[in-house]
Amino acid sequence: MLPRSRVFSALLVGLGVALMVAGLLTPKLIHADPRIPLEPADVTLRLVDPEAKTRLLSDGRILTSPVTRQIHVQLQDPASADNVTENVGVSLLRDSYQEDRDRLISATVWNLNLDRGSAEIQEPLTVRDQLVGPSTSAPEALGALWMHFPLHPEKRAYPVLDDTLRAPVTAEFIGEEEHDGRQVMHYRQDIKAQNVHEHYQNFFTSTEIDGEELFLFHSGTRDLYVDAATGVIINIEEDVHDFYGTKDAKPREDVLKFRGELTEEAVAQRLAHAAELPKAETVKIWGWALLGIGAVLTLLALVGAFRGRV
Repeated sequence: MLPRSRVFSALLVGLGVALMVAGLLTPKLIHADPRIPLEPADVTLRLVDPEAKTRLLSDGRILTSPVTRQIHVQLQDPASADNVTENVGVSLLRDSYQEDRDRLISATVWNLNLDRGSAEIQEPLTVRDQLVGPSTSAPEALGALWMHFPLHPEKRAYPVLDDTLRAPVTAEFIGEEEHDGRQVMHYRQDIKAQNVHEHYQNFFTSTEIDGEELFLFHSGTRDLYVDAATGVIINIEEDVHDFYGTKDAKPREDVLKFRGELTEEAVAQRLAHAAELPKAETVKIWGWALLGIGAVLTLLALVGAFRGRV
């Protein structure tokens, strides 16, 4: 029968080797690297302007009323360690006493595939106007970011999708801020007046007023506040002016004047969500700790085993 010291040393070697293997595998099995999290599966963001100006489709009147821009992000299958499919619904809705058909300003549903590492939009990419027709492709959006930034976003410009243009607009890095103890990166899209009809065509992108053909133009600024550790978008501030104008961008009729942002409560929820996500640094530390402890135990066990033979 083996001496107890030899048995104990053998068990200690097994434990040490197991800890070293766990330390080596931890960073690979726990994805706390630059990946879009798969939880929560549903997120709804609401930007509200209490005094937005919008144009009625029925008669062209301009209304001043509260308007909510809602973005609903739903993660779907297929999803893997590298990619995830998203369904994104975007709508503009008046909070007024108009009939339902006049309260809804616009609504689109997007289906896209994202690279969970870079957060870039991949194929397939389709968009459907709920008011005017079937799904169409949006090829200009490929390669852009949208509702996600990569882990540890850099202090540089990123191409970020503008869903009205269905094309990327550069988001320039503005600076860093602190929100509830977390570092937040500030990016800004400066959208010069662009002819939407030149990007795609539907019922809204052109019209005729008093015998003159006019085109939908989209302009404004969008400020994106992104958690520096996780890439989670903490807040969105939009100041949008859409109008019908001539080919040379001379305004004729306002379509939308909207200045909205997330509520303080929503911002707090986004910060809390970012704080709950696993950190790559923590996972790496645990991996190295397990590897170190396992190596020490194995070494001690081997030393004890050899001493037992003397």
